[in-house]
Amino acid sequence: MSSHHIIRDRQEPAVLIWDNADDRILTELLQWSPILIVHENLFDKVSSLNYKIDYILFEKSKPSILNLLYTKNLIVDDVIHLNQVLLKEDILQLNILTENAIDFIQNSPFFCDNYVIYDSKYCFHQITNGFSKWFFNENIILLHATNQTNIEIDGFFEYKESSPIWLGFEF
Repeated sequence: MSSHHIIRDRQEPAVLIWDNADDRILTELLQWSPILIVHENLFDKVSSLNYKIDYILFEKSKPSILNLLYTKNLIVDDVIHLNQVLLKEDILQLNILTENAIDFIQNSPFFCDNYVIYDSKYCFHQITNGFSKWFFNENIILLHATNQTNIEIDGFFEYKESSPIWLGFEF
C-alpha cells in the first residue's frame, strides 16, 4: 500500500535566498515548490539553476528590464514590502538561506518569530518564554542582540526569559 501526500499551494513556507546558500539545504527546501524569493545579487546564479523565481528582493538598485522578464513582474523593494507580499500570498512562514546565520541575525532588518534561518551548519528559530525541548547531547547557540552563548545540552532545555531569543542547532 502506498502513501500519498497532497501538497496544496501556499502550504510550505516561502524560501528567501539572501546570499550564497548551501545547495543541499536549498534542494531540500525547494522540493515542494514553495514561493521562491531571491536577493537581487543572486538572481543570475539562481535563475541559471532553472529554479522558478517568484519574487526578487531589491534592496539597493532598481529592477532592470531583464530581471522583470524572468519573473512574474513581482518585485519586492524592501523588507517591509516583503512582509506585505507574504501576507497577501497567505504565507505565514519564511525560510531564509544565508552564508552565515549568526551574522545575518545580528545585522538583519528581519525581525519576525515565524522565520527560520539556515546556513550550511546551523538552523535558527526564534523562541519565546515557555519554549521547551529535549536535546540529546547537542551543541546549541543562543543569540540575543549581539550576545552569543554556546551550550552543550544533554537533556531537557526550557527557556524562561521574557524577551525572545534565537536558538540555533546543528543539523
